[in-house]
Amino acid sequence: MTTSAIRSQTAERIHFSQVASDALCAERRRAEAGEIAESSVEIFAGRLKNYILPFFSKIDPREINLRNINEFVSDLQSKSLKGSSIRLILTSLRRVLFHAYLMGVVESIPLMPRIRSDSTPRGGVYAS
Repeated sequence: MTTSAIRSQTAERIHFSQVASDALCAERRRAEAGEIAESSVEIFAGRLKNYILPFFSKIDPREINLRNINEFVSDLQSKSLKGSSIRLILTSLRRVLFHAYLMGVVESIPLMPRIRSDSTPRGGVYAS
């Protein structure tokens, strides 16, 4: 579905999956233009497929708020994901919601919860 088709549906109910698909196409265009790395697009696509779409796909993006984002975070935490991974997934969610904002689907982007994480550096090396 194209951006113009989604815009024409804004009076009707649309699904988050439609906006996410359009956002992914926009990210692919940015990669083709050399603005971002292709690997960034693949990581974004993986986060959509594995985490974001299973939770939000059938929800109208205009109905997404801090409460259901907190439910999403709880769902991710129940899968034993670390805080740093959850933050990256929320960044991808925010990217889709920002795309929806740019398309005129949503009037604002909901607040995102703060996620605490341990500050263990890669490799688990601690300075003493």
